[in-house]
Amino acid sequence: MSEVLNCVPPAVNRVIVMMQSGDDALVFQLTLPPGERRPVVHKNGRENFQRIIENCENGILKRIR
Repeated sequence: MSEVLNCVPPAVNRVIVMMQSGDDALVFQLTLPPGERRPVVHKNGRENFQRIIENCENGILKRIR
């Protein structure tokens, strides 16, 4: 994600978060066309950069209430 956004690597975790009013979250998600299987991760544990660029969504999620 840091390469896609050209920034310092963010902390990553997979915990359930209860956002409060006014909280912001950076969301980054790999997306695949319907029916396509999840890609095989290369030996170094990273997906091909170009494939990530072509198949990702990112944005800011803000809780307003």
